[in-house]
Amino acid sequence: MAARQLNLTLMAKDLFALTLFSALLLTCTGCDEPSETFVFACEVTSAQGQPLEAVEVVLSAQRISGSSFNPNYQTLGTALTDGRGRFIIEVDKAVFTAFRLSAVHPSHFPGTFPISPDDVPISGAFERTFALQPKAWVRTRLLNANASQRIDVTVDAPSDGCDLCCAQLRIIREGEVFDTTFTCLAFGGSTVVHSGNYRNIDGATVIIAQERTTLAYDTVSVEITY
Repeated sequence: MAARQLNLTLMAKDLFALTLFSALLLTCTGCDEPSETFVFACEVTSAQGQPLEAVEVVLSAQRISGSSFNPNYQTLGTALTDGRGRFIIEVDKAVFTAFRLSAVHPSHFPGTFPISPDDVPISGAFERTFALQPKAWVRTRLLNANASQRIDVTVDAPSDGCDLCCAQLRIIREGEVFDTTFTCLAFGGSTVVHSGNYRNIDGATVIIAQERTTLAYDTVSVEITY
């Protein structure tokens, strides 16, 4: 009788183990194998939230190879965004100390964005939206129509410090009668300020103070007659 109860107990244990194994097997059926890559599935938009197509994207990183640290950023992958502003770059897993994403689009200022390795998941995709500032143009005409003696004017507008941008652009002319026009870049939808003064034919100083709002992808014109 004791032997029969022992056999029943062992059978019950075996049945429980089999059931548990089957449940685990069903749970893991279809499970993804561990990924051998980091996946960057991101989006690039304008500062106004519009998806940008055909953005040139470059992903680079600082890498540790063996016991050596290379401080230079190495290119890991490139991509072009699609019609929804999306792109995917896959990178073989390694030890990285920093990631950097660069994005270039003809009608926007280029952007460079740091990415911490701590934010990149071991499995699954890294997802983030990167925004680029739209370009705008400021056309300024200086017209000396009154034989004024001197003008000192500064054009200032938010930008990323590019060579052709309006940030602290200063023009000084003295004793000249002329008509000139120059154009510079600024962020679209920002405020551009023309400030300074000119000295008229009588020697009196006249203050220059104008503000205009730039239009994304368009040109705003300002004329200063003195």
